[in-house]
Amino acid sequence: MLCARFLVVVGFIGALLSGCGPTGAPTSNVLGAGGHTNSQIPASDGSSPLHEAAKSVEAPKSADVVVARFPDGTVSEIWQIRKDGEKVRRHGVYLSLDSSGKTLQIGAYQEGQKNGVWRSFHPNGETWWYRKYHSGAKVGTWREYFETGAVAQIQSYLDDKAEGPFEARYEDGTLRQRGSYAKGEKQGEWRTYFDNGALETVEHFVLGIWDGDQIDYFRSGVRMRQRVFNGGTKIREYQWNSSGELVMWWPDRPKDG
Repeated sequence: MLCARFLVVVGFIGALLSGCGPTGAPTSNVLGAGGHTNSQIPASDGSSPLHEAAKSVEAPKSADVVVARFPDGTVSEIWQIRKDGEKVRRHGVYLSLDSSGKTLQIGAYQEGQKNGVWRSFHPNGETWWYRKYHSGAKVGTWREYFETGAVAQIQSYLDDKAEGPFEARYEDGTLRQRGSYAKGEKQGEWRTYFDNGALETVEHFVLGIWDGDQIDYFRSGVRMRQRVFNGGTKIREYQWNSSGELVMWWPDRPKDG
């Protein structure tokens, strides 16, 4: 549970971002012109991202707030630090803002390492990306979004390495790419698509190394090139023109070509 001092600090930061000081006095001169609404986008538990970030760190016994500013005096970054003798570490909530006062990023540090949920926002206030960390390591499901709110990319991490399914989409929702990772490397079959839905490439990997057929297609759907790899070494290659005619082969012409 967050200690009282930590809640006061979070409340102070929230007040800065909402345009009011701790006593309710306007602070538009601190944030500059421009609204600030994207810090209120609900977190998964219904709270604001600011409080979501605060929950992801151990409450510091003592912490100072550091405020960085643009040359005109408006706030550019806010973060908390913990002092231990001569050692100073980031510990607690972190925010970065643009010159109009809109939030760019919200997250938290634990003993100098990113920890918990981090979010970034588009200029229109929509979430740009959502990431999770544990003591600086990438974990959980990471998501990226278009300004419209549509999902752009989904990727999972385990112990700081990409692991499991990957998927990317065009802004209209059309599938752009799909594959999987194992131990941080591409694994198995990967497919990439044109924005019209037609297949663009098919690739096969074994822990990041090409192995098997790698096929490229024209936008029309006609096969353009096929390469065959064995443990990363190319053993065959064929190329076709847009009409489907074989125009190059190595080392031998295919029997069906």
